[in-house]
Parts: sequence; structure tokens; C-alpha cells
Amino acid sequence: MGANAQIAVPAFTAGQVLTATQQTQINTGIPVFATTTTRDAAFGGTGEKVLAEGQFAYIEATDTTQYYDGSSWIAVGATPGTKPITPTSVAVGSGSATIKAGGSVTFTGASSVSLNGVFSSTYTSYQVVMTLTATSAEQVIGARLRASGSDTTSSTYKSSLLVFGQSSVTCSQTLTTSFTVNAPHPSYPYGSASIFYFFNPNLAQITAFQSYYQRMDPNNDNFGQIQSGNQNGTTQFDGFTLFVGGTFAGTVTVYGYSI
Repeated sequence: MGANAQIAVPAFTAGQVLTATQQTQINTGIPVFATTTTRDAAFGGTGEKVLAEGQFAYIEATDTTQYYDGSSWIAVGATPGTKPITPTSVAVGSGSATIKAGGSVTFTGASSVSLNGVFSSTYTSYQVVMTLTATSAEQVIGARLRASGSDTTSSTYKSSLLVFGQSSVTCSQTLTTSFTVNAPHPSYPYGSASIFYFFNPNLAQITAFQSYYQRMDPNNDNFGQIQSGNQNGTTQFDGFTLFVGGTFAGTVTVYGYSI
């Protein structure tokens, strides 16, 4: 939390003697908060201002200035390009994971990696980049959407797949319990990479998904998959989980889009 960040927006009373800390809060101008969570907690409590239309706030986690329009927080202007997002926490099914400076998550020996707190009202669309350094077997890496620390595991992920290899192309449509984001070979983990997108995951509506991955096999042949689909529920998701049948290692980074 930065030097200007605060956890409350006080409402003063007539004749009240202000402390030095309170004077400093006033002099910062637009209130500064570490995250949208601390922003939301700073209004409406005992001795705090009631949130009303026209209120401004600056969020350190995303480097954005926002205003309240009477029903929701709206970003002022557009954030140039994409913004790396730091998860509020990370969980693994086995092995370990570390949140690095800048928001990337490095994991090793993991059967699953869950990123919490990466989707919020600040952005509507997200790009995820995953690179691998190891995999225990030739296995599928799946992705599930996540809310409040729990994965959605029902058969609500509908997608169309285009799989292409050295001399063949196949198409299919599935309704399963996850999306597919890679299928690396243990001999060439460094030759496997994925880019995938979530659209509107933090809104109470269907979440759309797109992905592309490529991999190499022992014959140095390249294979890939393009997938598009949706999770057909209306949950407001705040994160996602990557999982395998064995273990894997690599780095995953989430970026928010302003559109």
C-alpha cells in the first residue's frame, strides 16, 4: 500500500478537531486506495462518507482513476494497452507457486494453480499468457472459472475446437466441465505456449472464451489448437484454475483490457 493510500473516507462533524493524519487525507485530493476492495470498504461505515454520485477514487493495483456514477465505478479515460494484474492470492493443488513483481505467477510441481482476484469491474476483457518449463506427462491442461475461492466444475463449458497437426485438421464441439488450454509433451515443455482470453467474466452474464496453443512433439513436429466457446452460467467470476492429471511447471500472467 502506497504512502497516499487510505482505508476510510471520513465524514467530519461541526467543531471537530482534526488530527494531522486526517488533514493529510484531505490534502491528497482524490482518495487513493490499494484495491477496489479497500475502496468499497471505505464508504458508508461509522464516521465515513456515504458513497454518492460524483465521488472519485484512485486504485493503486491498476493505476486507474475512477468515478462513481450513482450505481457503479467507471474508469476515467482509457488505460493505454494492456495492464498486468496481480492476483490477490494463489492456491496450488500440489507443489508451489509464487507471485512475482509485476503480477506474473511462477509455479512448479503443481497439479493445479488457482489465481484469485484477477477479474473485477475495472476491466471487461482479459488476456492470459502461459509458458511451460516442465510437464510430468503428455497431458491436457484444462481451465475452469472460479468465484470466491471455488471452481465451477459443472458441465457448462461449451466450445468448438479446431485441432491441426502436420498433415491433418479436425473439428469438434464439446460440452464439458472445463476449457482446454494446452496439451504439452514432456520432452519439449519449452516448445509449448498458450494465449487465451476471457470476456466479461466479472459480469452476471455468460462468459465467452477463446484460446490458442501450440506444442512440439519428439519428432519436432508442431501441433496446435484454436478453441472458442462460453461458460453458460451467470456467475460473477473473480479468478480461474489451471489443472492437469499429473503435474506441470511454468509461468502465467493475466492482463486486463480497457475497451
